[in-house]
Amino acid sequence: MKATAGSEPGRHTRAQAQAMKDVLFALAWVQPKNFDVDPALRVPLATALADCGPDLHEMLAGLDSDYVLKAGRDTPPWEAGGTYRLSVYHTVFRATLRAVAEDPRAYALLRLAETRSAAERLAAVPAGATGSELSLQPTRNARALGILDGIADAAKTARTPPKPGNGTPRSSTTCSTTRQAGLTRQARQARRFRPATSLPPGSRN
Repeated sequence: MKATAGSEPGRHTRAQAQAMKDVLFALAWVQPKNFDVDPALRVPLATALADCGPDLHEMLAGLDSDYVLKAGRDTPPWEAGGTYRLSVYHTVFRATLRAVAEDPRAYALLRLAETRSAAERLAAVPAGATGSELSLQPTRNARALGILDGIADAAKTARTPPKPGNGTPRSSTTCSTTRQAGLTRQARQARRFRPATSLPPGSRN
C-alpha cells in the first residue's frame, strides 16, 4: 500500500491516487457472492483509505457530482485543491469497506478518518451561513456516518454465530413421537364416545 500513501494525509500525486483506485477496482470490481478481503490486508487497506480522508468522506456522502461522474474505472484522478482526487463506483467502494470492517481495528481507522473530515467541514461553514450553505454539510456528514454505522452493524452480524430459535426445524424423531402421541390421544377419545354395538338384553323381538 506504500504506492498509495501521500506525503501528508489527504495529499496525493496523480500516480498515488491512481494506485489507490486500481487497488479498489482490483479487489471488488467483479464481486463474488460473499466478497471478502484477506484478513492480513484489512488494516493496511483501511490505513490507505484513511489517508484519502476527503475522498473517503465524499464517496460515503455521495452528494458531490464529481465523485459520481468520475467514478468509472477508466476515468483518471483529477486535480482539485492542490491534490489529486479519486472515486470509484459506490458498489466497489462499499463492498470494500464492508470487507475491511470485519476487523474492528480497520473499522476504527475508517471511523476516525471520517469523524475528522466531518469535523473539519463543519468548522469551515461560515458563521453567517443560511439555507443550503448551512444545511448541506451536516447532511453530508449524517449520510457518511450513517453508512459507516450500517457497515459496522453488518460486520458485527457476520461475526456473530446464529442462535437456534423458534424457526429451527424439529428432527424427524421428534415429529414422529409427537404425531404418535396425538394419534393415541385421539384413539382414547374415540373409544370413550363410541356408541354401543349390541342391544341390551330383551330388546330384540
